[in-house]
Amino acid sequence: MNQKILFSLFLCGILLPLRAQIKGTVTDSDSNPIPFANVAIYSLPDSTLITGTTTDQQGVFSLLADNNSSNA
Repeated sequence: MNQKILFSLFLCGILLPLRAQIKGTVTDSDSNPIPFANVAIYSLPDSTLITGTTTDQQGVFSLLADNNSSNA
């Protein structure tokens, strides 16, 4: 019984996509939100664009990054 549970958990770990959600707010030096700013994730060392988004009117952004597409 324990082996079946462990095997099931192992399969869940393999089958679930590896994604990271990144959320935040872009602000200026006075802590005012910056609306419609571009936010991007680049891969090193060649600066390949991984993903990107734009902030909303309150400077808030949220994006998903696939962990397998980065070199980190």
